[in-house]
Amino acid sequence: MTMLLTAEGLGMRYGGQVVFEDLHLAFCAGAVALVGPNGAGKSTLLALLAGVDAPQAGRVLVCGHDLARGQGARAALAWVPDASVAYDFMTGDEFLRMVQALRGCDGPHRALLEGFGIGAYLGARFGDMLLGTRKKFMLAAGLMGGRAGRADGRADQWHRCRRPRISDRSDWGAGARTPGAVLDP
Repeated sequence: MTMLLTAEGLGMRYGGQVVFEDLHLAFCAGAVALVGPNGAGKSTLLALLAGVDAPQAGRVLVCGHDLARGQGARAALAWVPDASVAYDFMTGDEFLRMVQALRGCDGPHRALLEGFGIGAYLGARFGDMLLGTRKKFMLAAGLMGGRAGRADGRADQWHRCRRPRISDRSDWGAGARTPGAVLDP
């Protein structure tokens, strides 16, 4: 069975501080919560797993493919960072269309917009939205569908791989006072 997301021998340090060393993890379908105190390395690990930062040692595999080699593994991931990646002048609709164009994927399904309650804010500017509404747009963008196939009509190698979603949210954890992050492979 191919794991959706695997870390092999990951190592990371900042200056003389070891964040983790020779870390091995494997995730199959399901949700995983990373919980720990500030400075434990949760956000660092998520950034490595999402390919936002490169590990100093080891490698990350997405559906068995090395994240550092080629764009296929990177395109198969959905990364929802804690900080907003939308410009204040952009509307919700413009942001989702930008993500759709950059990722080459289908836009969000109407049920996703309704589920997050953000359909009414598609015309609103990010700078005018409440923080919670902006976060909902970030989550919707992370959940937008991947490519069903290639432009030449041949099957995409990723069509059988569920897209791992990685979210760095400081207010998700085992209680409101515990910083955490969520992996939903």
